[in-house]
Amino acid sequence: MIREMRLAAGLTQRELAARIGCTDGFLAFAELERRAPSPEFIHRLLDALDAQKEDRERVLGALMAARQQHREAREQARYAVLTKSPVPATGGDIATPTEADRAEPAEAEWEQALRDLQSAFDDPEVRPGLLATLRAFALSSRASSERGRS
Repeated sequence: MIREMRLAAGLTQRELAARIGCTDGFLAFAELERRAPSPEFIHRLLDALDAQKEDRERVLGALMAARQQHREAREQARYAVLTKSPVPATGGDIATPTEADRAEPAEAEWEQALRDLQSAFDDPEVRPGLLATLRAFALSSRASSERGRS
């Protein structure tokens, strides 16, 4: 949606990014809908593109839907970490840990997990959800260790 509007205005990503005060990389993520930019950013973008009322409403509606979806995914990940409940797996199924999952992994399993994590970080579609999960895990771990010291 944003890309189509930018192209219709005859602008490159770099030109539009300079007009609205962001990097062309950030704009690329916004165009690919892999980021849910702030409403302020979207208003600057729409102003720079001289967008009509219908386009503004469409873009802002899509933004609000994307932000809500991101918020729900973040909350779901946080809840799963804090409650140590099963985490939804790909496709919406529930992944329930087995006894084998709870056992201490061998060195090769740690190495494979590290490679898988690096691969996930390299995927721009997966990165935001992964970061939200890791942040929630870090907060939970910190809170748990602080409770243990008290």
